[in-house]
Amino acid sequence: MTLFQYQPHPHETRNPNLLHEAEIAVAAFNQRLAFKLAGLVDSMWTTYIFTCISFAGLLGLLGWLNPFIFLLMTWLSQQFLQLVYLPIITVKQGIQERKVYLQVEESYKNTIMMQHNLKQIADHLVEQDKELIRQSQMIAELSTAVMELLEQRDYIVCDGDNALPER
Repeated sequence: MTLFQYQPHPHETRNPNLLHEAEIAVAAFNQRLAFKLAGLVDSMWTTYIFTCISFAGLLGLLGWLNPFIFLLMTWLSQQFLQLVYLPIITVKQGIQERKVYLQVEESYKNTIMMQHNLKQIADHLVEQDKELIRQSQMIAELSTAVMELLEQRDYIVCDGDNALPER
């Protein structure tokens, strides 16, 4: 006898980190390259290099270095680094945004699945309560019937624990 039929939610939990890694693995060459290059920029060594370029440009501006070095540092910092690394960083942010989207989507689906499961548990508990009430009523009716039978056969019931025949 089954009181309740469980209906599982169709969603199966997935690891969004693994999904994101799989997407990167099959991504186009440009996305993988941008992700790796932007990863190189995310280090303190890059900060040190950019600081050295800035100071070299400052020294060239003050006239302490060859004007060619000043122009080279200006071109490197204003043209090359900004125009090349800006799109690379933007692509990496897009890739990271996709990972966050996968995590949020998976969290939402897991929440929906948990709500479904909690409703299933609550429905199961309601069915169990109904069955317990039915069985309690049946026990009360049987107790009443047994007491009536004992009274009909001239038994005396003492404290409800011991029944002795009447003499």
